[in-house]
Amino acid sequence: MTAKNSIFKIISIEYDNDDGVPSQYPFKVYGEETGFYTSLDKVEDILKDDQDKNDPDYIPISKFKFCYLVYEYALDDVSYEWAKSRRSYLPDGTLWVENLLNENHFIKSNDPAREFLGRPVEKQRFKKGDLVEILDGTRVTLEIVTQTPYTPEEVCEQREKEKEEFLNHDYRDDCYRTIRHNGKQSFTNVVYVFPPRLPVNDELRNKLLEMYQLETEVFLMSKNYGNTYFKLIKIKYRDENPQYPKFDVDRAILGFSSNIDNAEQSMKNDIENKEISCKRLPFGFMIEEYFLESSSYWWTKSRRIYLPDGVFLDETIIPETPYGSDYNDWEEFPGRAADRVRFAKGDLVEVLHDDNTVSLEIVTHVPWMPEEVREMHEKSVINHIHGKRLRFDASDDCYRTITPDNADTDCTHSHPQAITLFPLRFPVSAAMQKKCAEAYLMQMLSYNK
Repeated sequence: MTAKNSIFKIISIEYDNDDGVPSQYPFKVYGEETGFYTSLDKVEDILKDDQDKNDPDYIPISKFKFCYLVYEYALDDVSYEWAKSRRSYLPDGTLWVENLLNENHFIKSNDPAREFLGRPVEKQRFKKGDLVEILDGTRVTLEIVTQTPYTPEEVCEQREKEKEEFLNHDYRDDCYRTIRHNGKQSFTNVVYVFPPRLPVNDELRNKLLEMYQLETEVFLMSKNYGNTYFKLIKIKYRDENPQYPKFDVDRAILGFSSNIDNAEQSMKNDIENKEISCKRLPFGFMIEEYFLESSSYWWTKSRRIYLPDGVFLDETIIPETPYGSDYNDWEEFPGRAADRVRFAKGDLVEVLHDDNTVSLEIVTHVPWMPEEVREMHEKSVINHIHGKRLRFDASDDCYRTITPDNADTDCTHSHPQAITLFPLRFPVSAAMQKKCAEAYLMQMLSYNK
């Protein structure tokens, strides 16, 4: 098949392991671009040629190759980073799955080339409860499917139910929702989801099945309770001797509740039950509130954080969930009142990151307060050519921080959400305190130039 005005790129995904196929999950892989071709037929011929078993020194290609990825791009188009289609092939060159939706955001969302209208059941490789491999960049994890891609019937049902509020789907919605043994969810395009190829030990299998059972209980709640549910997460130390400047943690889902009171009671029960909680206190707890019966189920309505002893620490001010007919409709961030700003400039804090690391960081700016937001609104109207007012959302409820090692003069910094900051709990050495003070001073000087 020759696609007019297209080229096809082959990426060979191989095990990052001298011994070939790894022995357990997760494992590392790496990708190598092997060429560009003018047709899919030529691509598939190349993949078949890669399987030359007539070579007397032939080693099965599955010994070192995880898969092939084939991306189609438009020629003579500046939007190179957006593929026209994506396909994955097994190590033997067999087509595994394809996503034929154009990713170009300049194409109208209801254009047939871009809009996802559902994946028929017969074209879905997996069902709920299946164990799968997830290719995530250079890492492959074993996860369990909790939601399959929407079918055409489900998309039509959503369109009819939501009417003008319906959000057109695109290539990103042709995905599986999965969950890991630690409760972390993924939304992965069908192209990057594969069957398990390694033995799965009983401990990992049972933990995944436990996570699946907890997830499926959420959907049963909608028959008996209100329009939200609460997920209780326990954050535990991974390291035996955690210390600054960085250490690792794990997140474990303890259960789901129909209201915040029940969720907090479950947290207290876990703290009091030493047989379950183990000898040492956890890093802390988080309770996330989600909407039921919502196509935006991965965004939270609220999040709350708690100290190891269950004492409430902080919560989000507004939902991060969009509303209205497109993704640009968000509740506006009004600013965080002074009495809800827990840290000041120059404070040393712990920051909990999405990758389950906790780092020692220095606060260089606190969340905007209501009066600052109003002032920026007024200035934006004056300065905008059409008099439009600046809008802020849940992501703006954040601090600006630096680590002791990233205070260079180009103002390298991060913007962690307010509820991801915790007070220090371990001693900070004199040398580390000095390093933090120097980093803070350097950063402040670079901003004031």
